[in-house]
Amino acid sequence: DLLSSATDCFRSGKGIVDWLLNVVVVESCDEFTIDKTDKRKDDDLYISIRREEIMALAKVCVTNSLFLHKLASAKAGRKNASNGVAVEFKAHKQYCTMSIR
Repeated sequence: DLLSSATDCFRSGKGIVDWLLNVVVVESCDEFTIDKTDKRKDDDLYISIRREEIMALAKVCVTNSLFLHKLASAKAGRKNASNGVAVEFKAHKQYCTMSIR
């Protein structure tokens, strides 16, 4: 089923985002308390993703998971789900979030 596969995808994505949020710490953290083999500061020059980007991806995962849950509930109740679906790029510039109008 497409809905369950997409839900699993966003759930897995959220798990990765949560892991990244534990690894990439904010700039204000004390340098002496950070194990540099385990965590990176957000202002590190060699980091591949910034905390701001991770938070935007978290918003995409959570918003789309909620949308899919509402869509699955509407499908199970056999209701006319909506007048349409809105696709927005406010949370992230490359990945869309979906909502029922």
